[in-house]
Amino acid sequence: MHAARKLLANLDQKTHKVVMISKHSDFVFTPLLPEVEIGLLEPSEVTQDIPSVLRKRNFEFRKAEIKSVDFEKKIVHTDAGDENYDFLFISMGSVINKSAISHLKIPDENVYCLKNINDSLRILNKINDLAAKYEASASARKQINIVFVGAGATAIEVAGEIRDHFKRHFARAGNHEAIKDVHIHMLEKSGKILPQVPDSFRDEVLSRLKSGSIEILYNSKILSYEKGRIEIETAEGPMKLGVSLFFLSAGVNPAPCDTGKSIKDGRGCIVVDEHLQVKGVEDAWAAGDIACINNPKDGTPVPMQAQSAVSGGKIAGFNIIAKIMNRPQLQFSFESKGFLLSVGQGNAVGEIFGRIYTGYWVWWLKRTVYCNEFFGIWCKMGKFFSISLFSIFRKK
Repeated sequence: MHAARKLLANLDQKTHKVVMISKHSDFVFTPLLPEVEIGLLEPSEVTQDIPSVLRKRNFEFRKAEIKSVDFEKKIVHTDAGDENYDFLFISMGSVINKSAISHLKIPDENVYCLKNINDSLRILNKINDLAAKYEASASARKQINIVFVGAGATAIEVAGEIRDHFKRHFARAGNHEAIKDVHIHMLEKSGKILPQVPDSFRDEVLSRLKSGSIEILYNSKILSYEKGRIEIETAEGPMKLGVSLFFLSAGVNPAPCDTGKSIKDGRGCIVVDEHLQVKGVEDAWAAGDIACINNPKDGTPVPMQAQSAVSGGKIAGFNIIAKIMNRPQLQFSFESKGFLLSVGQGNAVGEIFGRIYTGYWVWWLKRTVYCNEFFGIWCKMGKFFSISLFSIFRKK
């Protein structure tokens, strides 16, 4: 989206045509999806229609699924036909990493992820169904057990939102004590969560998870799954858990794209140079989760985050224009602007300019900052009122 906007703003409409191919016609701001899955935000509040945003005479949107790319013939093959190109930008994003549970025979309908709007609505329906079944049960041993495979940033935000959703639901029903029967376990394969953040930030997050009775099981692995129960191997030994909701959040992999050339690393990421140009390929660039990008300052991999994807899109768009006009290309370099992580409604932890902040105002700031990531001044203002200001008056 950012690359296309830069191209459309700087190229002659009469001589240059910009074509975007995607199987989704909506731009979805995924960091806000956890609030859609509990019904606090509507799908329309976190999406924008792509053809409406990029409305120019020389822009064409094609809704199609990309099958492969032929760099030699400069053709993109899709399920809706082929598209020739002169210059190509690949930004297909990522897909859920299912390797953590590939050894288990878990039906797809029993696995929940958070990658798009449909996932959010599916989770919302599930947690509402669990709450209704809990209230209808006469058993003295009734529980709601939620298991997360992976304890990354998305999992933490989703876990906090789900627990607060149950807490509000039971409070409205006058059954405040029922929240004690909601158990959330997060299975982390390593001995530490959020390795990319400072220790002080991690400590604040862990403190808030603990106060919300969200338990992290470190160095854990699922051994088996059968009839809604899992057996887990942990540092303290094996244990068994019943599962009401099974959430897969073990990271992402680059979206599959058949390129016919050895341009990918071991994870399947497209390798690019310092200008985001695909190595060994003319007139093709890549950025976002599908690209393997190292920071020129220290050689470390650029994190798969929204802010790095935005930066990459802008630089790639500039460099395509530079190539067309025979000008020098810019070197890509990423420096994080900070890190904001919600751990439930009205509660967040933030690293801003090297300092750690917590509480309601950080949660509100997170939403306000996100409003600026949408496209168009009027849309930004609308999202600010619906997402940021209006949240103050919504029932907690």
